[in-house]
This record gives sequence, structure tokens and C-alpha cells, in this order.
Amino acid sequence: MNLTVLIKALGNGGGEWVLYLLLIFSMLSVTLILERIAYFWSNREPAGTLIGDGIAALARGDFAAAA
Repeated sequence: MNLTVLIKALGNGGGEWVLYLLLIFSMLSVTLILERIAYFWSNREPAGTLIGDGIAALARGDFAAAA
């Protein structure tokens, strides 16, 4: 049996549930991506403040705070 015949047999054999499962997982992954974007966007820290604090900590010699 070659691969084409096998794929056709699986498609005709009621493999429709796989498409629904893939659709559900795709929707869940897009939802998760959008939620993570919203979370990180709302909890971002200004880069200028972060860099300034790091440079000040390095100037003091406080390497743990700079890290």
C-alpha cells in the first residue's frame, strides 16, 4: 500500500475529528499568545530606568544589584 492510498483511506474513514481537534488547539494557542502579549505589554518596565539603575549599581560596585 503506498502513502497516497493510505492517506485517502484515512481521510475517507471518518478522520474528521482530527480537524476539529486541530482547530480547537489552534484557537487555544492563539488565545494564549494574545494573553501573553497583553500580560507582558502591561507589565513592561521602561528600558531607560532599568539601564540607568544598572549603570548606577555598577558605579557603586554592587554587582548583584546590577545583575
